[in-house]
Amino acid sequence: MADEERAKRKREHLELAMKQTDGDNGFDEMELIRPALPETKLSQVDLSTSFLAHELKAPILIEAMTGGTDEAAKINEALSRIARDLGIGLALGSCSIVEKSPESLSSFTIARKVNRKGLLFANCSPTTPVRAIRKTVKGMRADALQIHLNAVQEMAMAEGDRDLTWLEHIGNIRMSCPCPIIVKEVGFGLDRRSVQRLVEIGVDTFDIGGKGGTNFAQIELERGGNDNHLSTLADLGLTTAESLMDLRGIKGINIIASGGIRTPLDTLKCLVGGANLVGMAGSVLKVLKQEGEEGCRAYLARFIEELRVLLCLFGCQRINDAKKVEYVLHGKLREFAEQRSVRHG
Repeated sequence: MADEERAKRKREHLELAMKQTDGDNGFDEMELIRPALPETKLSQVDLSTSFLAHELKAPILIEAMTGGTDEAAKINEALSRIARDLGIGLALGSCSIVEKSPESLSSFTIARKVNRKGLLFANCSPTTPVRAIRKTVKGMRADALQIHLNAVQEMAMAEGDRDLTWLEHIGNIRMSCPCPIIVKEVGFGLDRRSVQRLVEIGVDTFDIGGKGGTNFAQIELERGGNDNHLSTLADLGLTTAESLMDLRGIKGINIIASGGIRTPLDTLKCLVGGANLVGMAGSVLKVLKQEGEEGCRAYLARFIEELRVLLCLFGCQRINDAKKVEYVLHGKLREFAEQRSVRHG
């Protein structure tokens, strides 16, 4: 793909993502049981956590959005300042463009120049050349590399990849990359079997990227026109809540829950369901675009403070206490969890 075409596609992705309405992340069917006697003090609630040996002030990750263009550089610079000031993590968009457009590297490395000590993830596809990955990871001094799985998006994309044999590629990247690997879905959810196959090749950290947030299949269908015969692809996938339930019981893995996370209560439910970190993308991008950097920083600061209040109300003084909160599942989510539990024991 020509460099200008790739940059044009990235700009179109941002524009169309801004226009999407909220989807169903599944968490409305997860009800938390709040103790009437929480026996906690708000002043003692500690949101700090450690992820991949990196200390954060709150269990929040600003998820991968963009990279490779001048506009992307401005977005990444602003998000880097916000992440630095709030003590949260940041992931950048795919570095695949770096292979053919070396000058685009600056749109990624700007993040580390701004946020010298923060938790920062690079991002690539399973087929991104290792040399481009190593160049980006080195330039960013990335703490980890997200490898995104976007099979549905590729099929919906007119110019997309039709070869989805990725497991060997992921294994090669893991062996060659100088930093930890995170395998991430991009809006259609990770399933138990796929995670187990990845665990077998040495991957232990996953970003579930469930259905309910930005729908990249819908974006690609809109880019290709309304007459696209693959319109059903936009309805595929596991919601974020379903994906989180499906991964219960897999030992020794770290989980980032993402996909349509819009409220502090969604975030708490992710932590209750076993997530170590919670990722947000679309909602952050919209606030950044509409209210600017200061508005976005204030939005996330309020979000984090409300999460602190919720933890206090549910009797939690630290993030790990959330795993002890009781919950009840309803409707489709309950049926899904029960059937998958029977299937996997």
